[in-house]
Amino acid sequence: MEYFPSLFPRRSIIFLLAWLSLTVCANAQTVSNSTDQSWTVTKVVKGPGAPLRITEKYTKSGNKTQCERTDELLGPDGYRPSLYIETETVQEDAATTRSVEHSYRPDANGQKQLAQVTEEEAKALPNGDSNVVRTTSKPTPGGDLQIVEREDVETIKGGADSQETKSTTYRSSREGKISDTLAPVRQTDERRKRGDNDHIETTKTTKWVDSGNGGLKLAEMSEKVVKEEGEHRNSEENVWLPDANGNLSEVSQTVVRDTQSQGRNVQTAETYSIDVPGKARDGQLHLVQRVTSVQSGDAGRATTEQQMEQIDPVGLDLKVMTKISDVVTSGPAGSEETKTTRVRNADGTFSVSAVETTNSDKPPATETHSSPSKKSQ
Repeated sequence: MEYFPSLFPRRSIIFLLAWLSLTVCANAQTVSNSTDQSWTVTKVVKGPGAPLRITEKYTKSGNKTQCERTDELLGPDGYRPSLYIETETVQEDAATTRSVEHSYRPDANGQKQLAQVTEEEAKALPNGDSNVVRTTSKPTPGGDLQIVEREDVETIKGGADSQETKSTTYRSSREGKISDTLAPVRQTDERRKRGDNDHIETTKTTKWVDSGNGGLKLAEMSEKVVKEEGEHRNSEENVWLPDANGNLSEVSQTVVRDTQSQGRNVQTAETYSIDVPGKARDGQLHLVQRVTSVQSGDAGRATTEQQMEQIDPVGLDLKVMTKISDVVTSGPAGSEETKTTRVRNADGTFSVSAVETTNSDKPPATETHSSPSKKSQ
């Protein structure tokens, strides 16, 4: 893992709910030739914000995996569904995977109403290249499905030491109106190569649509270098944004140091920015956040302790604002994960902001954990 997600003081429950809403069934699936099976994963979030319960029911038969997911919010009369997601993933052959995801929202009477359909086809080519096409459709007032977004992702291998990934997103909506024509709204070009001493260098440019003339203009550029030396893994990422005149200027830098020793992994991620809370810009990069994570574990148990320091707008110094404790236990009957988030109070003490509990009855030999949706990448 190269980094840990940033959380903001007193907004931890909001971040957690948003993260969970992006965790779709397809991302917790594995392709396997094992016998048919079924399992259930249940996540429960408790805290000062809106409590949430997510239930994912999986069924695997041959090369097909299906998932039925239900999101429920806790109200005065108990849990009530707020979202349904049905996903089917088929491994057609060794090179092609197709998935279809239907999302539903309950109407005023509690009946499921189709909200959108997402289809994806991923192909691995013999030369090492790959293509992914992802489309999103929404129902029209007449009940027909209309494609509103398409994303094309192409990865080209440049030999053993380099590759380029190009992604283009097309949308049919312009200024709130739906049209039948898809137009490009976002492009990314990521080039990765292995440099001297096995350093991995990544350059990524992002272009967004220019509302003035409809063309695409540079919106962001980043460069990242990853270095591995023995038990140490360090990375440095710099981000540039265009100013009013279109000239690029550096706005942030993230430095991550990762060390493994005696069964523990210690990671420190420091973020520098030209924007400092409570202070005017001076054109220089300043340390504004530090996230420290310690991972350890043994058979059947893994623990992560994380704390995040951020700039205190009053004292303009770094203070620990968020603490997260994550414990995963597993055994023959499945696994259980408990993640507790605490945030800093005005008096310097910490209060529990959210507790997330995840239970799975899937056999540990093939256990997988959910990850953010591909669309969030």
